Amino acid sequence: MLKAVIDTNLFVRGLLKGATALPLIEALKNNKFQLLISSSLIAELIDVLSRDRLKKYFSPEDLEELLKLIESQGTIVETNESIQDCRDTKDNIVLECAIAGSADFIITSDKDLLVLHPYREIKIIGPQEFMRNFR
Repeated sequence: MLKAVIDTNLFVRGLLKGATALPLIEALKNNKFQLLISSSLIAELIDVLSRDRLKKYFSPEDLEELLKLIESQGTIVETNESIQDCRDTKDNIVLECAIAGSADFIITSDKDLLVLHPYREIKIIGPQEFMRNFR
């Protein structure tokens, strides 16, 4: 089974019903790939979704459902290597998770990560390109 790290920006888009992220969330629900997640990525996601400017766009129930999906489908990996290779230092936690979990893919729409493709043999691609694996 393919192992993938999903950048938190796509979970946010999925929660906001963004068309590019919804098929990815559905594929996760249907066990099409193994989600790798770290405690740092979960903390970042909760931090972003706790911001007042975003909270008005989704219900607490929607957030709870997303977090339960991540908990039930995700494999938490312990990151043990500090990486400083991304030009946006906040995104290094995505790389750290992918390396620690031996990911096949990093799925993102963040140009700071996409420019690194491939990263240590890990493919860094957008959600639409990733979804082509399941057609």
